[in-house]
Amino acid sequence: MLDEVRTPRLVVAGTASNVGKTILTAGLIAAFKARGLTVQSFKVGPDYIDPAYLAHVSG
Repeated sequence: MLDEVRTPRLVVAGTASNVGKTILTAGLIAAFKARGLTVQSFKVGPDYIDPAYLAHVSG
């Protein structure tokens, strides 16, 4: 039997492009990491620049 793993999740969404989702997410990642938490980010869509920013902040 498999044990259930409970992982906290947070979704950041916006109503349009250029509303600050990536900058907010980067700030949240940095704040969570500063508290010693393990963080894994991901980005949905064709953008290749934003995931690089998030990966950099995630470490």
